[in-house]
Amino acid sequence: CSAGRRTAVVSHRWWLGSEALEVASASLTDFKFCLLDDFLTDGELRALQNDALSLHRSGHLERGITEQRQGEHSCFGSESKNEGDFLNIGEKPRKWTVQGDHRLWVRDPDPRAPQISILTAALDQLLIAMGSQSSAAEDTRQRLGRIAFRENTMVGFYPAETRARYMRHCDTCGRRAILTAIFYLNDSWQSEHGGFLRLFHDGSSPKVRYNVAPEANRLLLFWSTDECPHEVRAAHRDRFAMTTWFLDGGQRIQREDDEGEGDLNHLTGLLRNASLFAGADLEEETDLRVSPAALRGMGSDQLALAKRFLVTFLRQAKAEAAARLAGCSSCGSVSGSGSVDVAGLSTVAANAAAGRSFTTASLGLGVGGKFGT
Repeated sequence: CSAGRRTAVVSHRWWLGSEALEVASASLTDFKFCLLDDFLTDGELRALQNDALSLHRSGHLERGITEQRQGEHSCFGSESKNEGDFLNIGEKPRKWTVQGDHRLWVRDPDPRAPQISILTAALDQLLIAMGSQSSAAEDTRQRLGRIAFRENTMVGFYPAETRARYMRHCDTCGRRAILTAIFYLNDSWQSEHGGFLRLFHDGSSPKVRYNVAPEANRLLLFWSTDECPHEVRAAHRDRFAMTTWFLDGGQRIQREDDEGEGDLNHLTGLLRNASLFAGADLEEETDLRVSPAALRGMGSDQLALAKRFLVTFLRQAKAEAAARLAGCSSCGSVSGSGSVDVAGLSTVAANAAAGRSFTTASLGLGVGGKFGT
């Protein structure tokens, strides 16, 4: 399952070799995860370690439950139903809790973590190479081909003082994530330090797939689906990691676990916390077909957000169109048209990014109604 080798001298970007890419892609297909040791150079590792330590010492990392409180949902339930204080709101030392991590999301670039692009650039390079390698496992290549966005990197810290852990979960949690990439920063990690990431087999199976030690310069990749439930075991030594999620372009306006007409706030927050994946061919999908007036007053950040909106609106509309063409499986009928209104979706994307109101009626997004104020 591991494509890495411990050697006296490790070649720079050794994992770009065809054999390494084949082994890594096959591991993702056959075992649903892959380990790459000695992922970066020693100098690059030290730079990222310094970033993480600086964020921790300057107080930028906040408790995970606090950070999630600012969002729409907690993956483990709301504070109003916090019976027995399973969220450990008071942060009592060594009290059992569903999650005890501290975190900060950092953009690329971000002055608070000036070296983060070392990691994101290497991850992009790896996935681009794996996705384009003709001899790579076909299942892995197809999955990687759906990636359109790379989320901002989450710098995570698990304090030993509280025996921080993270309860078993999957990485979908309201969005269509494809791949999870975790880079570990902990020198000389020993088994007695705990803090292993435990991967389970599919679904609710209690069978352990693998225990991953959070050793420095180790990259862990696994599918962000219910194929790979996982947990972080209690850490007996301070534990640092950087996690990046790669997302499907076909995000929905509503969360996967929501019903009704949906909530644009969720999708807006998701796309603001992401950038276009360098390995995706998105030139056509980011071509905003709108009049200059529709873009007037929009800054560069809003324009970039509009392009991300267009990608996800187009992919969702195309999926809905394909479903209409397929028709009703039980009656064999074909319903509606398979066409997509690119200009209409472009206008909606521009309005969504600018905070203007819009409607999704007849645009084939699988959800109707008026959004904005």
